[in-house]
Amino acid sequence: ISLGTSSSSYTVNTFVLGMGNITDGFVTLSSAPAVPADTVLTVIGGAMQLYGTDFTVSGSQLTFINGLAAGGISALGFGDVLVVQYS
Repeated sequence: ISLGTSSSSYTVNTFVLGMGNITDGFVTLSSAPAVPADTVLTVIGGAMQLYGTDFTVSGSQLTFINGLAAGGISALGFGDVLVVQYS
């Protein structure tokens, strides 16, 4: 499930993790960030993730470093919620 909202200065995408994005190791954003390195990824009930350490962004694809299935990004699981903010 993905919900996208935007304002004049930033976009927020919310993802609920399921089998597809855990297996694939990525989520697709509603648009490509202007500056990928300025993308902020927060796990509801967890820690903010770091660009270049926990994830990268290429075009509109946010990829988890080491993949979720391989235990990357702090061992997230089904139903965990990700909030992605970018401009």
